[in-house]
Order: sequence, then C-alpha cells, then structure tokens
Amino acid sequence: MLALLAVGAGVWEFVLPLFAPSPIRVETTPAGESIGISDGSFVFDITNQSNNTHKSNSIYYKNQAAHEFRSEHFASAKSLWQQALQEDSGDAETLIYQEDRRIRESGKNYITLVIATLLTGANAHVGHDDLQGAYVAQKEFNDSNKPFQVRLLIANSGSGDELRASQIAQQIVQAASKDKTIVGVMGWPYSKSTLSAVHILADAHIPMVSETASTDTLTKISPYFFRVIPPDASQGKVNAHYVTQLLHAKRVALFVDPDNAYSSDFADDFKRQYLAQGNDNNIVATERYTIGVQGQAQLSSLLTDALSYNPDVIYFAGYASDLSTLLAALPTSGTNANVKVVGGEGFYELSGYTSDAHPHLKQLRFLSYAYPDEWTIANLTEPHFFQAYGKDFDPLKRHNPRADYGFTRADNDAILSYDATLALLTASSYASNDIGFESINPDQIQQKLKKINDRNPLQGASGQIAFGNDGDPINKPILLLSFNEKNQIQEKAQLSGCLQIDHCN
Repeated sequence: MLALLAVGAGVWEFVLPLFAPSPIRVETTPAGESIGISDGSFVFDITNQSNNTHKSNSIYYKNQAAHEFRSEHFASAKSLWQQALQEDSGDAETLIYQEDRRIRESGKNYITLVIATLLTGANAHVGHDDLQGAYVAQKEFNDSNKPFQVRLLIANSGSGDELRASQIAQQIVQAASKDKTIVGVMGWPYSKSTLSAVHILADAHIPMVSETASTDTLTKISPYFFRVIPPDASQGKVNAHYVTQLLHAKRVALFVDPDNAYSSDFADDFKRQYLAQGNDNNIVATERYTIGVQGQAQLSSLLTDALSYNPDVIYFAGYASDLSTLLAALPTSGTNANVKVVGGEGFYELSGYTSDAHPHLKQLRFLSYAYPDEWTIANLTEPHFFQAYGKDFDPLKRHNPRADYGFTRADNDAILSYDATLALLTASSYASNDIGFESINPDQIQQKLKKINDRNPLQGASGQIAFGNDGDPINKPILLLSFNEKNQIQEKAQLSGCLQIDHCN
C-alpha cells in the first residue's frame, strides 16, 4: 500500500513503506526526511530554497514521474522526466533515472553503482552536486562504446547522522545480495556518514570510493575503502605552511568541535604542524563549539572571547553554514576588523553563506581539491569533463557559458564526485578486459581500484587519481582559494600536488 504525502502547494510524494519486500525502498524519518534507495520509483532532490517557479514545476513533474514509474507506466514516466528537465536542466537526479531506464530498455549488459549521499536536510545541495558529477561520468561511459553500460542507484541518508548512514549501508548490502549487477558505492561526502557505513560495506566486500570524506580515521580503515581527496593531515600541513610562511601569523585562535571527526582532525592536524614551524607560534585561544544549528548560537560569544586575545588569524575547523554565523559577527572596525579566517574545503559552498556574512567573505582563505578554472590558470588543456558538464546540464544554452554554477560551471563537489565515479568505472573496465564482463563482481572492482596507483595513475577532472596502499590518494593537488570584492571565489595558488599526470615528476 502506498502512502500519499503533501509536501507543498501542488506537490505530492508517494512513499514506499519500509516493509516493502524490495531493498529499493524509502521511508520517512520522524524529522520528516525521506531516506532510502531509489531506482526512479521515488525522488529525493525536491529542495526549492530559491522559491523558483521552474524548480517548483520540475519537482511536481518528478513526483508524478515517480508515481508512473511505480505503476510501470514507463512511457508516461519518461514524458514527465522530459517536462521536469525543461523546467530545470541541471537536475541530475532526473537525468540519472532517465539514463537508467534507457539502459534497461536497450537490453544491453550493465553494472550498477550506488551513489550514496545527502539529498535532504540542511546539506541537500551537496547531494545535488554529487549527482551531477556522477551523471557526467555515467553518460560519458555509456556513450563510449564499452561492452557494457552503467546504471546508477541513488541512496539518500538525509542529514547524515550515524544511525541513518549505517541503515542505508545495510540496505545497500541487502540490495547487492539480490542484484548481482551492484559492484560498488560512490560516497559518502561527509566523514561522519562514511565512518558509519564503511565497515558494513566492507564486511560485504563492497568497495567504496568517497568523493570528499577527509577524516584521518579513514586512512587504512579497510581494504575496500578508497577516496579521491587526501586526509585532513595533508590539509593541516599545507595550511600551517600558508599561515606561517605567507601570512606570518604568530597568534592563532582555533575554533573546533571536538565531537566531530572532521573538525577535530582538521584542528589537531593544523595545530601540530603550525606549532612545529616556529618557536614563537602560539595558539592563543581554543574555542570549542558544536557544529549545526543548535551550536551556532555559541559562535558570537566565542568570537568575542577569541578576539580579546588579538589573534593574527582565526583558524576555523568546520563548515560554511557555521562559519557564516561567525563571519556575520566579525567587527567592521578596530584592531580585529581585517583578521584573516583560514580553513579547509568545507568553506567552498556557494549557497552556504548568508547575506550578513558577505561583507567579510574577502577575509577568508581556504583550501580546496578542485576548482573549475584551475586548468586555465595552469595553462593546461582541461579534461573533457568540463565541456561535457555544460552540454549535459545546459543543452539548450540558456545559461552564461562557464559562469553559471550548476548549469555551465561545475563546483568542487561535482568535480570530485565525477572523479570518484570515474575511478569505479575505470576499475570495472580493467576487470572486464581481464576476466570478461560476466565475471565482474565487487571483489574484482576492489582489486582493480588498487591498480590505479602511482605507477598507473588516472587522469581526473581534479588532477591525478592514484591510490596508495592505504586507500588515500597520492600527490593530490591542493589549491588555495579566496573571495574577491564581488564575492566570487577565485584561485590564489596551487600549493601542492599533480594536476596533469604527464606534466608531473
């Protein structure tokens, strides 16, 4: 029996109950988030934060398509998907379901990857970008005359708490036990979710490639875990060098959530490296806060305390949504009016900053593992991904070429999720070449991922992809970014790593 839920004016969702026999199912949490795995029978990406009419119409058509899909009215579902894409051409979820259906109707052999991310809750925009990168990789692979195709299932764990991520991981294992085409997982984007899922998947011998999970705890955690960005220790080392050698900071105020794996690792790694680089270096204040909405009320008073120590730099170990609150509270005059705020890839969020924070964005300096202009800045020919991205998400050329994020311009999350998916697809090609398509299984994918190493690197959109024996990437490019006077993100420098594999030592 299907449950009918109203979620907005004119928009309805049909929820498959948890007791459905298929592991491809969705449930609604007490907080109202829909989590589970979808093959097109349900939609997750229905956030309309901009109140955009086209987005609202797209959501309506997507929900109607899901209803038709569940009723096995596939022709109607395809028509509705097309209508949704006419309203929002950047919606990768719809494109994935459409491509998956094409594969099933073609009768061709295929493998299946599960894209595990966050498509509801405060960080739904991250999942939206993850799906974009995964779709570009899927479409590129399927158009390249391989002996098999790739289908994508979409798994959403909502806000990404430990219980939900582990629950979805178990659901993926159930699905893989019934569907032998499932050979790997791309995800999760955040360290906390990844830590909850990694052992569940590894115990089932399902390889996992994360796009952005960076906590040091994941290093060597499992032979079935890989990632395309390095651990926080690498960021800490690079940031410490930047703060001491370029900003010449001797007094740092440190903000950290000690109960969050990403934040605590990021702070500890920086602190250790920073203090080791100069006898006069000092952490003048350590402000402990809680990541998330409940903890944001703390930040104003913690900032007042930190500034009383007159730091040269504020080192903020956290995410853009929390940093936005701190930036809004920065003084506009006096001794600390221009204090620099330094952090990591968590600051690269286009929609993560409120208007109150905008006057202080120019004070930010942060690291990233991908930036859409890095190839042009380095005077190198950019990979095919960047042209394919605009073709896939702006087919009618309605948007400003290379300027509109989400349509013609990819952000870091989309670029890195493409690279993580590309690694899995490359491993599947290696396996097919060696043993034939019929013998591809998750263990074979895991073994071939290990072959993508410093002796046999893969060219990714964000730079070199090469895994060490610990599953961490080797010689990954790390960029320093900032905001300009127009509040646009810009690259200041490439601080380390190999961008184009045939130009590196």
